[in-house]
Amino acid sequence: MSSSDTLRIPAFVGGIPTKADFAPSILFCVLYGLLIIPILYRFFNQKSRVYLFLLFGTIPFAIERIVVYGIRASQSHTPTSANWLDQGGSRGKLVYQQISFSLGFFGFATDAVPMLRCLLVNTTLEDEERGSTDKPRPRFWYRRFAEVFGLVYLAASIPGIIAGGRYSKAIRDQSAADRAFQLR
Repeated sequence: MSSSDTLRIPAFVGGIPTKADFAPSILFCVLYGLLIIPILYRFFNQKSRVYLFLLFGTIPFAIERIVVYGIRASQSHTPTSANWLDQGGSRGKLVYQQISFSLGFFGFATDAVPMLRCLLVNTTLEDEERGSTDKPRPRFWYRRFAEVFGLVYLAASIPGIIAGGRYSKAIRDQSAADRAFQLR
């Protein structure tokens, strides 16, 4: 492909970082950094550790977002043009950002499903203080709903993983870019 040809690269989310992305990237780094504080509080507080296992996807998600927005902030000062990669843009960092932005929420979502399950199942348990009776049938269906919901998240991640694997080729090859666009 000659340097005068234009390559249409599918951007899963965000696209190539520009100078306008610097301030929002720093802001999101700070906000995700602040999210770590309540997570650490839950970890060290004896009374709140019971539900910490529900945050195993959220903790790496928050840390990884700090990293990815830091990379985006550093790359936001790279000149933007059709030849972005030739002017110092990193292909690996761009691919990492795009895959992270498109698939990063699956770790968070896998934490949300067990939390939703706990919330729904607890409404079916007998509790004399609340005056509620035991409801085994709805509890059964709430658990099945949560299991199916978890599998739906897993199934939804498969096309994203395939598209992410093809994304590095999409930066230089238009037919690969078109296939990655179809998968996203």
